[in-house]
Amino acid sequence: MASIIQLKTGTGSAVPTSLAQGEVAINIDNGLFYFGSGSGEDVKSLESFTNITASGNISASGNITASGLMMPQLGTIEWLSAAGGKQVIKGTDNYINIDGDNFVNVIADQGILLDAHVTASGNISASGNIIGSTGSFAQTVITLKSGVEDSPFLIKIANSNGQDNKLEVTKDGVLKFGALNTLPTAITGGLVYSSSAFYMGI
Repeated sequence: MASIIQLKTGTGSAVPTSLAQGEVAINIDNGLFYFGSGSGEDVKSLESFTNITASGNISASGNITASGLMMPQLGTIEWLSAAGGKQVIKGTDNYINIDGDNFVNVIADQGILLDAHVTASGNISASGNIIGSTGSFAQTVITLKSGVEDSPFLIKIANSNGQDNKLEVTKDGVLKFGALNTLPTAITGGLVYSSSAFYMGI
């Protein structure tokens, strides 16, 4: 006759108050296992394990919450958006690609490279320079912070005469032109400064 090994069981939200060291119990409703640890008959559950290792998939019907995610080499992570479209994260040791409506490359030692527009409802700030080939704004407002000595607006064009600052608004609100070595071809409405004189194209 076959022997039956039966563990301590409970139902509902039952949790054993004490278990002998090595003794095992199971809640047959939620499937949680408990085991006794130490001489004080302390109870530990499966969720208290330090690590969970699996050679196959780990799935959950609820949320998986963690303080961080570590992978030796990022493979592919997929999820469905609310509209039903698939979003995919792919990566290697050096960069991450996010495919879908937007594309982001995070490349080691190069920062974040975007292949799509950046939209923000709040401010975009940087401690360094923001560099682009062009810019389009509904309105440009430059507000000088208190105590700043640098000019809030400056256009530089390299020139051998030492006056690379060709158009500048100083911190005191003075509009300043840098001198040109030679006068350019006149442009209607143009204004330049050269040899201690202003020239206007008419």
